[in-house]
Amino acid sequence: MKKNIVYILFIFLSFSFDSVFAQNITDFETELIKYHGTKDSLVGDDLWIYDKSFNQIKKVDLAIFKEKKYETYLVDLTWYLGYHIDLVNCLFLYNKESKEIVFTGELWCNGFKKDFYKSLIGNTISDKSTARKFVSDFEKLVQINNPKVKFENVYFENGTTYFFQTNYSIPKKTRLLERIIILNHPKGKLTGINIINPKRQTDLEIIK
Repeated sequence: MKKNIVYILFIFLSFSFDSVFAQNITDFETELIKYHGTKDSLVGDDLWIYDKSFNQIKKVDLAIFKEKKYETYLVDLTWYLGYHIDLVNCLFLYNKESKEIVFTGELWCNGFKKDFYKSLIGNTISDKSTARKFVSDFEKLVQINNPKVKFENVYFENGTTYFFQTNYSIPKKTRLLERIIILNHPKGKLTGINIINPKRQTDLEIIK
C-alpha cells in the first residue's frame, strides 16, 4: 500500500512540475509570437521570425541573470535578410510579471544587441572574486554557440575590470584578439561597459 501511495505521489508531482514548466513556456511563447510571429510577407530586410511548427524554444538557467527577474530562453529564429535565409540561435529575456520580452540578439552572427548589455547594468561586482565570477558566467553564455571563444587575462583594479575575448577556432598564425571588454563598477555595482575593437583601435560600443 505504501509503495502505491509513493508511486501516485511521484506521478502527481511530476505532472504538476511538467504543467508549470509548460505554462511558463506557453506564456513566453505567446509574447514571442506578438513580436516575431509569422507574417504575410517574409521578404524583407532583417526579419526575425518564430514559426511554432518549425522553430524550437529552450528554457535555460543562466547565472549571469540571477540578480534580475528575467527568465532566459534560447530560441531558433529564422532570419530573413532580403533573399538570404538562415536559422539562428537567439537569446531572449522574459519578465513573467510585466510580460516584458527582450530580444538580446543572436549568439553568433552579429553578436549581442545593446539591450543585452543594458540588462546587465546593476549587477554586483564588488571585489575580485565577484568580478571573476561575472566574467566566467558571461563566457559560459557566449560558449553556448561557440565553445572556442575564451575570456582571458581578467584584471581587476579600483572598480574596473578588464578582459580579452579571443576566438580559438581561428588558426594560431592568423588568430587575433577580437575584443577588449571593460566593466565599470566604481561602487560595487556595474554602471557601464566599454567594448573595444583592437583592430580599429576605437570603442565599438559604450553601454551605460
